Amino acid sequence: MDPNSSFSNLTCHPAVVKYRYFGALLGILVTTVGTVGNVMTLLAFATDKSIRTRLNVLILNLTVADLIYCAFLQPVTTDTFIHFAWRQGEGMCRVFGLILFVANAVSIFSLILIAMSRFVLISDARWFDRVYSRRTMPFFLALPWLLGLTLFGPLWNIYVFLPPVCTCSFHRERGRPYTTILMFFMFGLGLSCIGIFYFLIHRKVKAASQALEGYRLEGDGRGRKPTGAGVYAADSGIADGPSANSLSGEAPTRSTDATSVEIAAPGREIALQAGESGTSSCQAKRSSSG
Repeated sequence: MDPNSSFSNLTCHPAVVKYRYFGALLGILVTTVGTVGNVMTLLAFATDKSIRTRLNVLILNLTVADLIYCAFLQPVTTDTFIHFAWRQGEGMCRVFGLILFVANAVSIFSLILIAMSRFVLISDARWFDRVYSRRTMPFFLALPWLLGLTLFGPLWNIYVFLPPVCTCSFHRERGRPYTTILMFFMFGLGLSCIGIFYFLIHRKVKAASQALEGYRLEGDGRGRKPTGAGVYAADSGIADGPSANSLSGEAPTRSTDATSVEIAAPGREIALQAGESGTSSCQAKRSSSG
């Protein structure tokens, strides 16, 4: 092997010895919990037709990306910690680095799409039906993967083993300034977009709740109890659209479709929410690997 090659040293840095076995144990825990949790999420989606809604389909991308990390990437990282060296070869190191960052990108883009879809549904359910139709959903499923490959594919030749972190990633010097801009775009702007969408959702729900409370007080003053009709007239055309009752905190009205999830019947989404938030340990571990 060329001594000047980036793969001439496949042994972890001596400083890693301090947390070598802790990293291995944590890796085993993440692999076990993450793999079981994400597989259960996929099984729930495959066996329960009532949760196969357009919003929940977007969570599948998040689940698959986390499963790839927990079931494939994390065991390789654990093996590297245990043996204190990369044993899979140069080609596998490049594959590992590419899949690691593509999976990261898919998770972030999926979270953005989930937040955006919820905001659109609450803002204008009819517009939600047009944007997130049965015909467009395959595009939204493929988009995070295409963006991930487009952004991180060009780094193929600089995915190398980094002894200080005992894993394969892109070369810190050879990738600049592209990698610096890319990381800012992915984690800075990407995560900011998620926060902005949920802030806007909070404002929408709060405004609707205040409006309904005022309508209720007005109805009480007239000696009648408001029904909530007309407060939210838009119909998303699917059962997972919000209603006036759900936004006001009252018991949700009976849906005409058994596939109701989201605000109208939040209990239906519990199984899939595990795939979105229950694997935060995988994402936290993945970010530290990058």
